[in-house]
Amino acid sequence: MAKIFQIDFSSVNSLWDIHEAITNGLSLPEFYGKNPDALWDCLTGMIETPCVIYLHGLHNVPHSLSTGIAEIVEVFYSANKEMPEIAINRVE
Repeated sequence: MAKIFQIDFSSVNSLWDIHEAITNGLSLPEFYGKNPDALWDCLTGMIETPCVIYLHGLHNVPHSLSTGIAEIVEVFYSANKEMPEIAINRVE
């Protein structure tokens, strides 16, 4: 049975908030580096698989964070390509 992770981006206002949502949603350790490379490492080596990761509220992310959130979302989809046992679902 696949592990379910829920990440809620609906109330983020900074890159720090984005990474806090990821930390909470994936139950990452305190030492998570809060950057795309660290996210990649966690997705491909630390989280329980198989899993389904639900990304909630991406449409609510402020426009000023559009580049940062796009980079983060790309990491999730790249991890899925590398490891098909990680399913990614956007929930708007």
